[in-house]
Amino acid sequence: MRILDNGCAYWSLGSIVEVSLHTENHDPNMYRARCLTGGTFPTIKVLDDKYPDAIEGRATNPLYAIWRELSDEESVEEVIEESIEEPVEESIEEPVEETTEESTALCSCGNLVTSPKGAGDCDKRHIGVSEDFAF
Repeated sequence: MRILDNGCAYWSLGSIVEVSLHTENHDPNMYRARCLTGGTFPTIKVLDDKYPDAIEGRATNPLYAIWRELSDEESVEEVIEESIEEPVEESIEEPVEETTEESTALCSCGNLVTSPKGAGDCDKRHIGVSEDFAF
């Protein structure tokens, strides 16, 4: 980005910028976008699948506002890596070791209870209920 003599910002072709969008449905989120053209009101491509089409810049009634340019090379590389579609690997659930004498389980009545291991009958010690509570 550079500042022109008239005080306007000139966004360079290929710059990665942080933008907010002015859509029909108010979207309060900030997005990263790549400038597809250079200029004060460049055409941008938002790096998010929610907005797949390029957005044309215009001086009146703009569809976006550029807040800042991401000049840090690491940030730019991070944005480029995020924009590349990669298959998502499912996480493998790891077994959780129980460290206490008590565990949370379903009681024979169907409610969650905290009881010593091995207790099978309903002892009415449901989570969130005092021990002297009666049904």
